Amino acid sequence: METEKKWCVSNQPFYKKGHWPERVDPGYSIEYAQLYEVKESGTAERFSYKSEKGRVDHVYIKRMIPFILGNDTYYDITTPYGYGGPVIIYGEDTEGLLKEYYQAFHAYCIDQRIVSEFVRFHLFESNNVREQYYGEVSLVGAHIVNPLCDPLKSDMSSDVKRSLRKAEKLGMTIHFDTTGENIDQFLAIYCDMLIRNQASSYYYFDREFFDDLHKKLKGRFVYVFAEIDGTIISLRLALYGSRYGFGFLGGTLKEFFHTQATTVVDYHILEFLKTQDCSYFSFGGGINGNDGIYKYKTKFNRNGDHPSYVGKKIHLPEVYDLIVSKRSELSPFDPDTSFFPLYRS
Repeated sequence: METEKKWCVSNQPFYKKGHWPERVDPGYSIEYAQLYEVKESGTAERFSYKSEKGRVDHVYIKRMIPFILGNDTYYDITTPYGYGGPVIIYGEDTEGLLKEYYQAFHAYCIDQRIVSEFVRFHLFESNNVREQYYGEVSLVGAHIVNPLCDPLKSDMSSDVKRSLRKAEKLGMTIHFDTTGENIDQFLAIYCDMLIRNQASSYYYFDREFFDDLHKKLKGRFVYVFAEIDGTIISLRLALYGSRYGFGFLGGTLKEFFHTQATTVVDYHILEFLKTQDCSYFSFGGGINGNDGIYKYKTKFNRNGDHPSYVGKKIHLPEVYDLIVSKRSELSPFDPDTSFFPLYRS
């Protein structure tokens, strides 16, 4: 008798249009992952496992590995930029459910020649998922999280409050764009910031990316921008679901750094998300641990440190080693780097 298959793979939205369950944020949606298909040179997929114990969904991007072994093509998977990974949709026996899910997904990956997976765990929704993870779990640093409750300013530093008072004296006004009508101004300021900071090409996005974002995440994004005397001087794009929000991209014109507009914009993102009944906002972390970016973010919550973890799993160890060997023949690389998967370093 054939065993009933308890999983399916899809690239279609699971939730009805306009409906976001309480626990879901953009990082768990197939629509968000689809935004990164071009950037990651892959295809967004959702693996859904369902049994009498409950349901687990995992949204990821499946990428072809650029090394051919014999006549076979191999793949790896990664969480899009931000937070995501497997999420329990429902279930009481979470330990038993996750055990079943990990067994099923591992078997699926072997069958589909998926060599490795990289997961950026959600800060809040992945404790059980992370504790039972079937691969290596690594702490990558602390991210600053703000609870969106009253009083909002209780854990903020005096620097934030001074910036707000300064903005008022300068006549700075704050505006909210939930349609993307200010995308041209945003791109001009954002690209100026990238050039100024000599940023990696990974952080460059074309107009089409944002047009797609405005369609796929309608009602789940906001551009907050500061204006002085009719000139937009600072913008920030934030994404949010029904409970969580996170800072995505942004920038400030260099000649207006003295206005502290970045701080003012970030504060008003928190105020906006409160009106949307969000519970938490993540500023993210620094680039290199306790750096200037991290210290800036701590101004908004001196007690906001929240550990951020990633997961690494090799499904086909022998194939993984062969691909790493092929990669080493192309050019020198550090075999001891923590970058994963190693063959993409």
